[in-house]
Amino acid sequence: MDAATLFENTMDWLRDSYGEHRFFLERDIVWTAQLRLLQEVEQANLSYQVFNDYKIQKGAPGADLVILDGDSVAVAAEFKYEPSPKRKAAVQPKPTGSPVTRRRAQQRVQDILTTKLPLANWREIEKDFEKVRGYFYDDSVTASYAILIDEGAHWRCRHPNAPEGSEWRDWGNGVWALWTERRGGDSPREPDESGTRSEESHQIEAQGDWVPLSQLNVDLPQYPRSPARLRFPDNHEHPVKSWKDLLFGTACWLASVGSLTERNAPVAAAPHQPPARQRYIVSADRVHGSGKPFAEPFEIPGTPLIVETMVDKRYAKAHSIKLLERCGVDPNAVLVLR
Repeated sequence: MDAATLFENTMDWLRDSYGEHRFFLERDIVWTAQLRLLQEVEQANLSYQVFNDYKIQKGAPGADLVILDGDSVAVAAEFKYEPSPKRKAAVQPKPTGSPVTRRRAQQRVQDILTTKLPLANWREIEKDFEKVRGYFYDDSVTASYAILIDEGAHWRCRHPNAPEGSEWRDWGNGVWALWTERRGGDSPREPDESGTRSEESHQIEAQGDWVPLSQLNVDLPQYPRSPARLRFPDNHEHPVKSWKDLLFGTACWLASVGSLTERNAPVAAAPHQPPARQRYIVSADRVHGSGKPFAEPFEIPGTPLIVETMVDKRYAKAHSIKLLERCGVDPNAVLVLR
């Protein structure tokens, strides 16, 4: 397993188990993620090392969390955290006394003082984006992330349009994550100096704005919205109104042609994970391997199969490709209308 996949699996686990944790400061997020990463490394007998507050660039503050592969930084991550001002403590005593006394009592039973909020600072959040861009141009860093966990949508409401190169991801139950990612493979490729293009390139051009699903770059500026349509190898087309439709439409078509059945379900997002920690893309039980119910289940008509559609654009594409491959369909044969 590469380090970026290990890190993203850990973030998936944090998203799915978020309600089981209680965080107060950014360091709590880092500590929880570091412990989980160390557990995964030890259980899978991987050679990675995981450290917090690790200096990468001379004269710059240390990265919140890194995964080392030998002497190189395979993953560098920066975190910011904004608690919800509405969260409540477990015990809720009945407030008494004057309005001022009741208001102070209410602050105490919320388990975090609202006078200290917002905890994060937007300029500091932007600095994390800049650090990630700096890591991106550092040859010693393979993948870098900046993640703001916005527990009560405080910053999501004030900055609904994510900065360039970032995206808001809905973690459910009012929790949002502002996700910024840079990998070595994200840099634009140099044009072919030979001046010739492959036969495949000509075929794609001949299709107009239709491109293979596997070549869809969801990080392009035009893709805060989903593609308009899907076209499958039998020329059946499916309208796409959201990124969830991309995944659901793929699953429905596979079921309609008999490729996706109860026999090859459940389909796991990360098959290498132990069964008890699996997150399923498709299942007949509406329950993940971890025992957690599907957050946004949609039933494939005429089948007992359920699709977990709580996905952002990256996972909509990745899970669609994984389903196609699991069912023996080449993702290059499925086209999307840009």
